[in-house]
Amino acid sequence: MPNDDLEDFKQFMKQREEAAKAYVSGDPAPLDTLSTTIAPSTFFGPRGGFKRDPGDVNTTYKSDAKSFTTGDTHFEILHMGASDGLAY
Repeated sequence: MPNDDLEDFKQFMKQREEAAKAYVSGDPAPLDTLSTTIAPSTFFGPRGGFKRDPGDVNTTYKSDAKSFTTGDTHFEILHMGASDGLAY
């Protein structure tokens, strides 16, 4: 039986990588659809420091994306797993 949690997580990671590519090109909008509004939430921004509150994280995404004009990024996934609604 296939692990739907793992397939769902793989799809999410593809969306997340696309959102990261948009972010480093100055567009934070795709992160809005993926970002949590419920604590806990943490973001280590490109200007240093970090934010913990979900509202602060999302506001920082929007302001810090302006630091970029063009860019590229990719994810190197060394290992992933998902089961019972928990994924890494």
